[in-house]
Amino acid sequence: PAIDVALDGGLPAGASTLIMASTGSGKSTYARHVVLAAARHMRARGSGAIVYYPFEAQPHEVTAGLVQQAAGVRIGRTWGLGEAAESAVVVGAAEVAELPIYIESRARKSTDELFASLMSYIRRRVHGGGPLMVVLDNVQALRLPEKTGFAEGHVSNSLALTDFFAEHGIVGLLLSQVSPRARDRAARDPKYHLSFEDPAGGAQYGQDAYAVIVVERKRDAKDEDSRNISRARLLKNRALGAMHVDQWMRFGQQTTQITPCDADGKTASDGDAFAGDDDA
Repeated sequence: PAIDVALDGGLPAGASTLIMASTGSGKSTYARHVVLAAARHMRARGSGAIVYYPFEAQPHEVTAGLVQQAAGVRIGRTWGLGEAAESAVVVGAAEVAELPIYIESRARKSTDELFASLMSYIRRRVHGGGPLMVVLDNVQALRLPEKTGFAEGHVSNSLALTDFFAEHGIVGLLLSQVSPRARDRAARDPKYHLSFEDPAGGAQYGQDAYAVIVVERKRDAKDEDSRNISRARLLKNRALGAMHVDQWMRFGQQTTQITPCDADGKTASDGDAFAGDDDA
């Protein structure tokens, strides 16, 4: 996909990548797809780990989402899929249990608590010398630094995280909600950058992130099929500066499969109608 190429094949170590979206755009499904792909790669290499901090969800909800993604079916929407769907969920649950993913049972509500928790994983070398990936889900809920420990001297959570990730070579994945006001303004003004100008969302993180990806549902969707199409837009790559690289995706209604498509929802299986990635 175009975004993978623009990011030189993956998320960078020692920096953060911010994924922003409004509710219902497919951000969670997209993020789980990234997390599972990274975890499977780590398992194949025999080193590396992912620490997942959900700030506004319970650990069992995160686990259920990962199982759903691994199974390839939406739990609760398996009508018509029969025993195959049930078997897929069992297989998915077994796989997630074996992947090097640690889901924090207690959300760290301040930067200082977060750093203390992360240091415990680093000291225990849960990553076995491989990459350590940290996922901060709904990072906008993270409180300002309490000016102690690593956060001392930093004026914002964003800068504190940036320095911490750089010092320890952490692959940071930050997930943030877009405020309704910013979403509505972006719908009216195509030059409005959600990630950089939305104070209620992850604006500060967008300024300091290595890369910023905004996931948004197709705005002119007129039918059910079109509403399952979203666009992941890479707005920034620190190495290359501001950019617009688009990847259109089709989400399954009953499955969690993500299929690359063009702006009209045409996929490679549709033959010559598929236009592929739209690089702006």
